[in-house]
Amino acid sequence: MSDHTRREVIRLVDEAWFDAIESRYFFHWLVPPKWVLGLAEHALGVRHRHPRIPPRSINALLYGFSRMEEGLVRPFGGIPGSSILLVALART
Repeated sequence: MSDHTRREVIRLVDEAWFDAIESRYFFHWLVPPKWVLGLAEHALGVRHRHPRIPPRSINALLYGFSRMEEGLVRPFGGIPGSSILLVALART
């Protein structure tokens, strides 16, 4: 899991001369499993491997679950997720 917060990413984008238009966390449901996996990898001394794209059927199921989560969590605002979406425009 990334160590960056949404505030830090906005600051980095600002330093690169972009204006953040919208930002939010997503994949909230992945925070607990990724946290446990990170602890296990650290305790066992295992190096992180990048995951592969799952088969189409599993990917479709996960996509649907993530869309449902978005509708449930978005009204509550800044609940951390495993990823950050940021839309920015270059300053002119």
